[in-house]
Amino acid sequence: MKAVLFDMDGTLLGVDMYQVFLPGYMKRLGDFVAGRADTQYFIKQILAATDAMVTNEDPSMTNAEVFSRHFFGATGWKAEEWMPLFDQFYQEEFGKLQPLTKKEPYAAAAVNAVIDKGCDAVLATNPVFPLAAMQHRMRWGDFDKVPFRLITSYENMHACKPNPQYYLEILAKIGCQPGEAMMVGNDVEEDLVASSLGMKTFLVINEYTIQRHATRKFEPDYQGTLQDFVALIKQF
Repeated sequence: MKAVLFDMDGTLLGVDMYQVFLPGYMKRLGDFVAGRADTQYFIKQILAATDAMVTNEDPSMTNAEVFSRHFFGATGWKAEEWMPLFDQFYQEEFGKLQPLTKKEPYAAAAVNAVIDKGCDAVLATNPVFPLAAMQHRMRWGDFDKVPFRLITSYENMHACKPNPQYYLEILAKIGCQPGEAMMVGNDVEEDLVASSLGMKTFLVINEYTIQRHATRKFEPDYQGTLQDFVALIKQF
């Protein structure tokens, strides 16, 4: 084992991403731009551009570039006017969403157990947010001091979960073969798809575990709580 990839939301950070966090995020973002744009139209275009990132198959474009192309292409707004506003939002407003999350007590212990084994630790969260948003959530979860080898964000990745290319890009960046890596996450589809490449997988069982009605079913090599993962990794 040379590397372990960790999902963040619902895995290292306690958060119901789809039912709680994303609605709260969209509400605060919409309030932030109120007066500059029609809120419903703005949110609709944000969601459409996000979907474009998730479904993108063009490896020459970062997720950030895909987002910009679709968002500004659809709205006709100028990137030089709006991107500073997005930066301001992440600096001043995004941090106020912390009450929608909670710390996972074994998050830092799980990542540090991997590092103590001499393996690379990667924060492999779905890269549809900028790095600034990742850093906020790492602080909320109290694992911001962990020396991750790589933190995926929309600036540095060219694919999203559940596209297997997302995992292949991570492995290429850190110089690791699929059989030498493990993915740890709470989402049966988005995280366990890594097994299709030959990676080991650990399904985190908690109140945030996501089981969709996907056409492809993936079975984890291991499953349990983060505390169980710490015990497991010490056996490797």
